[in-house]
Amino acid sequence: MITILHDKLQTNAHRLFQDWRAANPSGYFINCKGPKNSLLHDATCSHLGDTAWESQEYSTLADKRKVCARTTAELRAWATEHQLPIGECKHCNRRGFDDKAPGVLSPAEYAASLRKILSSAELVAVEEEFGSTAPGRVLTTISRVIRDTALARVVKELHDFRCQLCDHTIQLADGSFYAEAHHVRPLGSPHDGPDRMDNLLCVCPNHHIELDYRLTKLFVADLRRVDTHKLSATHLDYHNALIDATNAA
Repeated sequence: MITILHDKLQTNAHRLFQDWRAANPSGYFINCKGPKNSLLHDATCSHLGDTAWESQEYSTLADKRKVCARTTAELRAWATEHQLPIGECKHCNRRGFDDKAPGVLSPAEYAASLRKILSSAELVAVEEEFGSTAPGRVLTTISRVIRDTALARVVKELHDFRCQLCDHTIQLADGSFYAEAHHVRPLGSPHDGPDRMDNLLCVCPNHHIELDYRLTKLFVADLRRVDTHKLSATHLDYHNALIDATNAA
């Protein structure tokens, strides 16, 4: 889950950022100073110190966009998607930024703490891209699991953007092709599916909706396959079990 905090997006972005740091000491963030000077930090980075942690008299920390997440993997995927080269802060307490260490908060606890923090904002915008806040744009709060779009793109390219259920693809006006990636075992609580290739399908929009609404079962024999993309039978069984449970309810 990516959270973006910035003075131009929230009227109290500095306080929101400090609240996020306090609630997520095991988290990480990118300090976006520009395409050549954006650094990855851990939440307790000594370089930032405790600037105005309690006091309202501060020089704001949110004058540069802060992209926050629980893991460096989420942040690196976001940076890759937005073509933003990032370095690593030399002052951070956890050099190497090892995501293997257990986090302080579970994903559900993190989501709950994030909602609490964001609810205090007078104006909140959680976005996935650098964008203007010019009049005419509606700023909204978004709370969802962020897909690994780089990984999804790999799966779609392996299948030439053709649906693994019906072989259909969509050609756009510029000559490129469109498809979507579906997580067989859903991400997030209570399913806790992994964001890995063996849990991803390349599908058309119609079949994506059918799968999301648990209308279509999945069997390996019915799927368009390539040797370089193996699906987990465990995740397929989980999806089919969800449909059985829905029909039995």
